Amino acid sequence: MAHAVISGSSAYLPDAEGALKDAGFEILSAGWSPPDDVSTLGPIDCYLQLPNDDSDDDNGARLLHRFDCAARAAGFITPSGVVVLVADGWTDPGLTRENRGHRRLPLLLTEAVLRDHGLDDDQVILVSDPTSAVAIVKQAERAIHERTRRLKH
Repeated sequence: MAHAVISGSSAYLPDAEGALKDAGFEILSAGWSPPDDVSTLGPIDCYLQLPNDDSDDDNGARLLHRFDCAARAAGFITPSGVVVLVADGWTDPGLTRENRGHRRLPLLLTEAVLRDHGLDDDQVILVSDPTSAVAIVKQAERAIHERTRRLKH
């Protein structure tokens, strides 16, 4: 069974947790952030970082929180595992594809943090325009499948 860790806003956690469970993942941890000692969880096949936009913190503090969470999880991602970074505000019906673009920069910066921790390019998925938790999980499943296939060859 594949193992997943989810962090982010409590508003998004139930849908994401349900979609991962439906896809066959065992949820090792789900909450505002991964545990301080991620090593107690064991290997992670999917780290799903949801937006943390329900925080009262300013944008800079929220961004630093995302960096910290990603860095803590990065060392425990399996060789075929993936990290899925989801842009803030993705459930806001007032956002259009055009005005969501500025949300990509924090994702790119978090991606850089993950690469600094040894993850390969194809282990990091940036989701700046998701339609649902199920769609996000399907992207993660495809990436894990592709990564596993490449590692076998």
